[in-house]
Amino acid sequence: MNFKSIASFVLSLFVVTILTSSPVYAVTWERIYSDYWSGDMGGHWGKQSTYAPNSGEIVNACDWDDNYIEVDLKNTKYSSSSINAIHNYYYNNGYRHTIDFQAEDGDLGSTTSWYYTNYPDPYPDVDDDIYDYYAPGAEDEFEVTAQRVLSMNTSTNYYLYAQFHDVYPYDGGDTGYMTVTAQQSFWGCYDECGYQSDMFDELQDAYYDVR
Repeated sequence: MNFKSIASFVLSLFVVTILTSSPVYAVTWERIYSDYWSGDMGGHWGKQSTYAPNSGEIVNACDWDDNYIEVDLKNTKYSSSSINAIHNYYYNNGYRHTIDFQAEDGDLGSTTSWYYTNYPDPYPDVDDDIYDYYAPGAEDEFEVTAQRVLSMNTSTNYYLYAQFHDVYPYDGGDTGYMTVTAQQSFWGCYDECGYQSDMFDELQDAYYDVR
């Protein structure tokens, strides 16, 4: 094998390694918060509705160099009664099931171009729910709607990963909480077409720090 072949092989191996490696815990990411919910945790946290997942874990991490936050929802489980409720809402109302990440700070922005999930037939969406003077239009909410809800089941550990960027880092950084919400949604057109939440259940929040 000549030098060019060796160099080509090493480069190919490097590319394959990069493409197949999970970005969640890369070297530059530092875990800053993790929490979970299981059942009804009191107040308005945990499973309060018939359709919400019974348990799950939320992990926030930060890339301090580039002012990014990653939100990693994993090990999310649904009971048979939750799955039945999701199916019934689909049959009776045409609803789909949505998982939503909402940042407390309005100058954090998300994107639909960088996420991954195993929710069936995911439809990603972002919204600017909290106006920020220094970052107008920053998409501080990210959500994924499972469109093929009839394929959801009790045996799957569902996950959803997304990133948020500090759009205006010149204010010294941002701290706050990322709220994870389960929703039942319908397709509608208001300012724009997309899935609209008709009911929601706040499951847990996770602290973030971008400074």
